[in-house]
Amino acid sequence: MKKVISKPHFILAAIIVLLLTAAAIFFPFTGNSLTANASDNSYGGEYSFYYEEFNVDYSIKSNREIRIREELTVHFTGLRSTGFMRDIPVNAGELVRNIKVSEIKDGQSVSVDYSVEDYSDVNNTEYITVDIGDRTNKTKKIHTYILEYTYCLTKAQEGENKLILNVIGPQDRKVISADVKITVPEGFVKGQYGVGKVGSGDIDMLPEISEENGLTVLKTKGIELLYNEGITFDLEFKPGALSTYTDFTPYIFIIVAAVILLILVAVKFLMFNRRNLTPVVNFEAPEKLDPLMMGKLIDNTVDQEDISSMIFYWADKGYLKINLDDEKNPALIRIVKELPENSPSYEKFLFNDLFAGRDLINPKNVPKDFYNTVASVKAVINGKTKGLYEKASKIASIIFAALAGIILAATPFIIGITQINLSYIQFMQISAVILIPVIYALSTTLKNYTHKYKMNSKLIYIAILAGLIVIMFFVYWLFTPSAVVGTIPKVLLTLIAGITAALAPTLLTRTEKYNAQLGEILGFKNFISLAEKDRLEKMIETDPQFYYHILPYAQVLGVSDVWEEKFASITMPPPSYVVYSGAYRVMEFHMINRILRNSAASYASHMAPPRNSSSGGSGRGGFGGHIGGGHGGGGSRGR
Repeated sequence: MKKVISKPHFILAAIIVLLLTAAAIFFPFTGNSLTANASDNSYGGEYSFYYEEFNVDYSIKSNREIRIREELTVHFTGLRSTGFMRDIPVNAGELVRNIKVSEIKDGQSVSVDYSVEDYSDVNNTEYITVDIGDRTNKTKKIHTYILEYTYCLTKAQEGENKLILNVIGPQDRKVISADVKITVPEGFVKGQYGVGKVGSGDIDMLPEISEENGLTVLKTKGIELLYNEGITFDLEFKPGALSTYTDFTPYIFIIVAAVILLILVAVKFLMFNRRNLTPVVNFEAPEKLDPLMMGKLIDNTVDQEDISSMIFYWADKGYLKINLDDEKNPALIRIVKELPENSPSYEKFLFNDLFAGRDLINPKNVPKDFYNTVASVKAVINGKTKGLYEKASKIASIIFAALAGIILAATPFIIGITQINLSYIQFMQISAVILIPVIYALSTTLKNYTHKYKMNSKLIYIAILAGLIVIMFFVYWLFTPSAVVGTIPKVLLTLIAGITAALAPTLLTRTEKYNAQLGEILGFKNFISLAEKDRLEKMIETDPQFYYHILPYAQVLGVSDVWEEKFASITMPPPSYVVYSGAYRVMEFHMINRILRNSAASYASHMAPPRNSSSGGSGRGGFGGHIGGGHGGGGSRGR
């Protein structure tokens, strides 16, 4: 009799759906567009404003780390203006670090309310947004703010020896006067700039060049920018003068995660799982275990197959008969009113509720609420088998899985508040971290199924685990901004965290008692799987019903198909518990097994609960040889 329910295939189907969902989430975010803003927001809106002065100071290092200082004199014109937002583009591998904001009042720098957050515009361009100003109305007022931050370029897509900077991104508002100062590192060859709308004009104007503290300084002064105009610099350097910025901070967390994984492996081999499992050959169920209890012990789970196996166990004991006249609707005929006194209480409960006072039932009239009985029996069985694993190993296993989730969640959170700004708090990656307990639970199931399922089924579980880790990466990638953690660190973090969560259940160590029980069960399973035909023929001669005595156990041990195949060429009588009419040739072995399989499936399907039971404008990033191309710039929004 083959397995009734194929759990791995069901889970595989579910994981395929999850993968497709992840792909559906992922691909819409891969686009990037440089669409211009719709209207001039200098006047007339509820939150309009313009810049009287927009002065920027860039200090560039040879590794493309740029310290930026923006002095912004804002004239608020909106009727409800309370502040404004600066959007710093991070859609081309840029990192933003050490954001600081202050306000200039009476020539002095004073503190100002501000916060830092993520923002993505309609074109899916990503920004780090600095929201500046308190909530008081500022209509017709002029405020000067100082925005400072470090802008780190991790890519050199414009060329190894070139640096294109969108020093002031095209704004959806005017700028009365803009000054630009750029201090370049050694190896500078030449530089040009252009002023105009995004994608238009040529970069062919020469800046003023001077020297400060031994370094070359490029300057432009008093440039007026109309609606949607910006300033772009094109800088050229000697070969080898520039490199790209590498942020090593995430790798600290990767090292910590790797150390946790190595400690897990060391703990496994030094402290846990050192108890050897020795199968003890048995020709019958050890310790008179019924199939239900054996099904629980073999994989630490009570499933519908285990429950349905009790029908054939009771039938073999003489407590009921099976009428096979209607193959699709086999009937159970109760022979005894009550199970023997020495029967376990859960067996009595299950037997009594299955028949519900009737002497004959079939799958169609199994009590509708019988799934509640099944749930209660499962709870009793689980209660009787508590403590299969050593408590210390369970605690250690959970701790390591929890550490994997913590390091995954803590990395962007800590980097955000320490490297970017104290107000920049990242929690969205929790949506990826919640997959850690799912991975842990599935890996625990795989460990429990080690002694029941064949390698093909185990490989399916392993494939599902790999798929979950891939999904976790995509979710982590999606909800953790690249300006916080780069793609390579994300890959390494999710891979190490996923592997740690998947390996944590390997720490679970069987108790001495459970180890001995499992050894006897596996010895019995080995007999079922490996017994030779000659020996089986002798057993049939001694006990013609021997095949049917073992059949319920073969079902819960996952080897019913092997057990059936061994007897395919051996002549046997039908089971003593079968009732049939002369119209059926139930004497044929294969027909018997096919009908019994269908019977098990029919009743198992009625033992599960019913399905419906409850259980504004922005700037641009990117590259190009025209205005609006290059790194940096960004736009502004009123509030």
